Amino acid sequence: GEIPAVNSYTKFYARFVSELLTGSAVHTFLEVSMWKVLLVFFLVVNLAQQSARAEEILLPPNSHLKKIVSKTFSNGRTPDSGYWTRRHAHYLVDAGWRFYSKGKYNKALERFLGAIAMDDTDASGYFGVAFVCSIQNHLDDAICFYRLSLKYDQKHSPTFANLAKALLLKNPADEEAPALLNRALVLDPANGDALHTYVGYLVAKKDWSAAMNKAELAQKCGVRIHPELLRILNEHTQDTK
Repeated sequence: GEIPAVNSYTKFYARFVSELLTGSAVHTFLEVSMWKVLLVFFLVVNLAQQSARAEEILLPPNSHLKKIVSKTFSNGRTPDSGYWTRRHAHYLVDAGWRFYSKGKYNKALERFLGAIAMDDTDASGYFGVAFVCSIQNHLDDAICFYRLSLKYDQKHSPTFANLAKALLLKNPADEEAPALLNRALVLDPANGDALHTYVGYLVAKKDWSAAMNKAELAQKCGVRIHPELLRILNEHTQDTK
């Protein structure tokens, strides 16, 4: 269902501030009930907390997300959410994947970042941002947000696998990647993406036997290995027999 908004309380707050500046704040305060005052107080505190969360995300120097992060965390709402509350984060994550499936990447990023603004411990929001960034080949941003996702969820195999892939795309000899891939496969031995990425890493290292082993496991998981790569692996493993 739709997430409820509390626009009336924001309008009240604006009115209160306006009348404060014109000298009639005492009259205004006496007109309203205390529960409205408290709601406004918590709304302002919530927006301040969201601003602080934005500052805690250390984006890469050349991040393409700077503008969208600033916009998302500073305006207090997104088109889908009304005013943000922690319990509604999953609505925006779902909306983000719907926009992603339609190829609307910026709108997807807005929703995933909105989920983070609602709940800065929501690993799925960070994962969504990282995934879209990786598709757009913004690898530094992808790596940043995959790491943030892992900070809050150490049991999601795709996050480990995707972080390893992003690191290897930047540096085919990355030393952290094997441990990440191993962890992904411990969590989910049938993670075909992790196996496929591992094959590429091992081929680059010219560890042919290990690469063939991972390729065979990947095929059992339904992953297609390019015929030319299989031919090369077969040639090299036959030479070692």
